[in-house]
Amino acid sequence: MNVKPIALGIILSLAIMAVPIVSSPQANADDGLDLIPVEQVTFSWAPFKETTKYKFVLAKDAAMTQIVKEAEVMGTSYVYEGTLEYSTNYFWRVMSLEPAPSDWSATMSFRTEAAPPQPAEPQTQTQPISWPLALTIVIILTILLSAGLITWLVAVRRNKAA
Repeated sequence: MNVKPIALGIILSLAIMAVPIVSSPQANADDGLDLIPVEQVTFSWAPFKETTKYKFVLAKDAAMTQIVKEAEVMGTSYVYEGTLEYSTNYFWRVMSLEPAPSDWSATMSFRTEAAPPQPAEPQTQTQPISWPLALTIVIILTILLSAGLITWLVAVRRNKAA
């Protein structure tokens, strides 16, 4: 009679350990912290039995139909070299391939960081010209034009006289 509970415990322990245990990245907190960067994302999981090769899958949906990346991995981590989209939910899972295949791990999800704010374009503001300044400019231009006109008239008269 004492053998059955122990045997049942061993069977339950083996059943619980029938898939790899994924560790990071994990679901984001509700407060918006721990958002995952869009580049160089590292996925990791606990070693599973004597597994030498795993299958890694990254997708955009929980059903794992919108596949972003599939890879066969020799270790217990995978670095995604591509660039993920900003403010997007992603889903991932792994399974043992060799020496014996396992079922899929639990599907984990995470959200990527928001896009950085675009730098504001510098705004040039034109200042309206003040009336005293405008009047000064008009007076100076009038004097210069008058001086130029007088000089021209003198030159024309000299040429006629000659």
